[in-house]
Amino acid sequence: MMQDGVRLFVGLPLDAVSKDCNSLNHARAIAAGLKALKLLGVEGVELPVWWGIVEKDAAGKYDWSGYLAIAEMVQKVGLKLHVTLCFHGSTKPNIPLPNWVTRIGKSQPNIYFKDRSGQHYKECLSLAVDGKTPIQVYQSFCESFKSSFSPFMGSTITGISMGLGPDGELRYPSHHHLSSDGKTQGVGKFQCYDQNMPSVLITYDQPPFSSFFTDGASWESPYGDFFLSWYSKQLMAHGDSILSLASSTLE
Repeated sequence: MMQDGVRLFVGLPLDAVSKDCNSLNHARAIAAGLKALKLLGVEGVELPVWWGIVEKDAAGKYDWSGYLAIAEMVQKVGLKLHVTLCFHGSTKPNIPLPNWVTRIGKSQPNIYFKDRSGQHYKECLSLAVDGKTPIQVYQSFCESFKSSFSPFMGSTITGISMGLGPDGELRYPSHHHLSSDGKTQGVGKFQCYDQNMPSVLITYDQPPFSSFFTDGASWESPYGDFFLSWYSKQLMAHGDSILSLASSTLE
């Protein structure tokens, strides 16, 4: 649909593909909906592709069947497709990280973000494990996606987005729970207490969690300024790594 030069894309359901058997949920309804959108003049649809569904059981073992079925349906009705590669989990709908990642997390919980009270956020990996193995896993996933969807690339698939953190956003998971009205409350907690984050901080020749956390937790101090700059730069470095990976792999 073109309205003053804007191309309209409509989001498909987050659980369009079943996490249990990699088949389509409500296939008839999706097919009917795609035809209706085409008649309305919509340009295309946006499809979230979940790491926890495609690479569910073992590292390097991919099952794209459900998502390929949707791509074929979209192509058939003449719509365009934007794909979002989601490397995080979701509570609504309930889509966890891959089973093999969860198994690793049971014995090595420091792959997840951790706050000062000891709570782990288990819906995405901590930035501090952005080393060789996670980046290789993400790159292999992208390479498999490119190979599997090559018949649709540039024709049906005209855009690809990369998930960068909690809910796909480039941020820290400061809030573990929402209030009863669905709104976040307070300023959240620092997510840098897993075993790996202090190790990264020490490389900056600064003691981790010093006066910024003990002397009134004031950010208006030399250490406060240093820490918050470091904390934000970790996000930027993570975003650069993932987007550089996407650019080199999916160009």
